[in-house]
Parts: sequence; C-alpha cells; structure tokens
Amino acid sequence: MSKILKAFLLLIGLAIAISLTLIAFDYFQSETRDERNSTDTQNTGSQEENIIPTPLEDLTTSAWIPYWDYSRGLTTLKNNPGRFDSILPVIYELNTDGSLKMTKGRAWEELQEYSENNGIEFIPSIAMFDHEIFTEVLQNEENFNRHIEAIIREVEQNNFDGIDLDYESTKKDDEAKYREFIQKLSEKLHSKDKKLVVTVLPKWLPDFIYPSLNETRAVQDWEFLGEYADEVRIMAYDYTSQQSEKPGPIAPAYWVETILKKARREIPPEKIILGLNSYGYNWAANQIDPEVDFMNNPPTGKVQADAYTYDEIQRIKEQFDGKEYLYEDWQEMVLEYKREGNERILIFATPETVQKRIELASWYGIKGVSFWRLGGDAEFAY
Repeated sequence: MSKILKAFLLLIGLAIAISLTLIAFDYFQSETRDERNSTDTQNTGSQEENIIPTPLEDLTTSAWIPYWDYSRGLTTLKNNPGRFDSILPVIYELNTDGSLKMTKGRAWEELQEYSENNGIEFIPSIAMFDHEIFTEVLQNEENFNRHIEAIIREVEQNNFDGIDLDYESTKKDDEAKYREFIQKLSEKLHSKDKKLVVTVLPKWLPDFIYPSLNETRAVQDWEFLGEYADEVRIMAYDYTSQQSEKPGPIAPAYWVETILKKARREIPPEKIILGLNSYGYNWAANQIDPEVDFMNNPPTGKVQADAYTYDEIQRIKEQFDGKEYLYEDWQEMVLEYKREGNERILIFATPETVQKRIELASWYGIKGVSFWRLGGDAEFAY
C-alpha cells in the first residue's frame, strides 16, 4: 500500500472519529436541553433504574482542604459543628521515586486533632498533576513498591483513617500498571482496616473523546475503581475551567445530573461521592455566549479567569455595584459589574444553588457530597 493511500485512509479514519465525537456531544446537548427547561430537577431522574433516593439527612458531607489554607479550613469546620463526616486535607505530593513529600510540613496536625475529637474521619489527599512523574513511579518496580509502602507507612504511623488519591493526569499506556497499583494498595489498606478513596475527573458520555485530559478519564475506569475503592469522589465542577477563554458554567445542574446517571450505571451507589464547588470564576468579559459549552470553550493551558472563594465574592459584591442574577439554564449565579473601568463577569455558587445539587445527590441515591474547598468560606451556610 502506497504512503499516499495510507495517509488518505488515516485522514478518513480521523474524520470519522471526530464526526462520531461531535454527534455524541450534540446528542448530550439536545438531551440535556430538555432537562434544563424542567422546573423540578428531581423529576428528571432515570426511571428505569428503580432508584431509591437517599434521604437528605443521610447524605454524608465531606470536603477537601488545600495545604495553603489549613487555618481557614479549620475555622470553617469549627463554624459548622456536626456538619462534616470526613475531611481530606491535601498533605502529600508524589516524588518520581515513589516516595511522598509533605506539602506544608506537619501543619495539618491541628486539623487532625480537631477531627479526632469531633468524630470526623481524617483522610489525607495525595495530589498529583504530572503524568511523567506517575509514569516514573508505575513503570519502575522499585518505585512502584516504594510508593505503596510509603502510603501504608504514612497511614499507619499517623493513624489516618485512609488515603485519598487525587491523581489527575495519567497516560493511557500506564493503564495496566495503574490498575495493578489500585488493586495492591486496596488490598493492603483493607487488611489494616483503612479506606481507599479515589478522586476522579468527571465523565458524562460513553465513548467520548474529551478535549481535555482524555487519557486520564479513560484510565479512570469507574467500574474498576468501584470494585476496589471504598469511595469514588467525582469532581463535578470545572465544566468551564479557570483556563477557558470565555465565561461559562462551572457546574451546570443539567451536566451534574448527567454525571450522576453515568455514575449510577458504573459504580455502586453506596460508594459514589459527588464533588461540589463553593467557589467562583471571574472573567474580563462583557457578555455570556448562550451557546458556550465544554467543546467550544475548553481549557487553553493558560489562566483566563480569577478564582475567588465564597467570602471573597461577598467582598466583591459589597465593593462594586452590578447586576446579579440566577442563570436559569445553569442554576448558577452571575454578577456583571465594572472594575477599574473594565467589564467583568463573575460566575459562582451559593448555598441555594449548591442545595439543588445536594438534592440531585439525594434523588440519585448516592452516598454523599464533598466540597472543594474549605477555607475562605466562613460565610457559606453548609
């Protein structure tokens, strides 16, 4: 076969793959537009699954706490006694040799003491965003074993209730070793009566080519993880990321519901945790494109918007006059205002919009919800 013919056939195959992806996304858009127009999101649940809702009072509530905000995270915990069942402070990062490094020394110890004294599970998170580092760990037997041993040692020596793997970048070529890693770590943790929590990127369509972190989403097979993890925490936010060029929804309710439907089909419901945002993004822009979506507004690789905590958003609202309203299609709040003569659009969550997502979690009968993040949210009514 000539090189020209091979190239021609390759182009045809690529065109077909792209066409199928666009068709799938168009289907998602058309299906969820009907859901957007519903006045009661709880009535749009999948009826063929015979879902048994989880009573709101039985949903577990947890939250991640970033290493740079332990102090304010502790303040939020204290301001909400009895509200949180577990916390996941980001304590560790991953080294190329499989060892762990603490992001901020032992500054987390006060958080752990408060948690232990108040019946809150303490499950530290390991953050990893570099697939090259993870490849060095997975594909080298010595590093592979060292990583598992390091996790077990930290959990045991510090009396943690378990560990959370927030590994947000993985190559498809590493899938087999990733599965082996999850299996072995799960076995070792469970033998010591400790929990394995796996935090995953959101997925909402079958056989879909995502324009961002597609390989990672493929490796994070929810059915597989649902077998070995005690909890699978789905980050159902950043539909429009901080790196997206145009303002758009961070976690539109119709999208969150589609994620829940997929999760229910692939993960035991008693292991599903829905990740929720309590923050907002602020773009330099003068209008919202009503057709904006994940496909036409993907991450650019460069920060395009400012990120604000809930308390910071309240300060902005006090400082600037603007137009604040609920964007009905997304069930998210929008503030349009001017700052130093420049037009801004701030999209954010409130206790009221978050409650709608909590009600979705209840309706779909899952275990609970988890917030990113605690800290800078002293005024947020959890």
